[in-house]
Amino acid sequence: MTINYLFYSLQAYGEIKDPFKRLFELFWENYLDKTGDEEILTVIQPYYAWRGLVIASPIWYPNLTKETRTKIFNFISNMLKMEKVDLKNINFYF
Repeated sequence: MTINYLFYSLQAYGEIKDPFKRLFELFWENYLDKTGDEEILTVIQPYYAWRGLVIASPIWYPNLTKETRTKIFNFISNMLKMEKVDLKNINFYF
């Protein structure tokens, strides 16, 4: 549910920044260090797109601003264009 860190940051600040950005980074650093599963960065895009559609939905989150919703749709679109997710530059996707 790493997208929740990004979502909370968007709701709180309108952008991806600490402390939520750091939590996102710490999760991924820990996961990749413990598993060595670099392949996940080439297959997680559809999952992030699906979760992005859920959190952008006015049915589930009716009080999101248009700007936040637009950033989530940018994230979805940009994520699906990538062959490999660049975790160090997560702000690029928004």
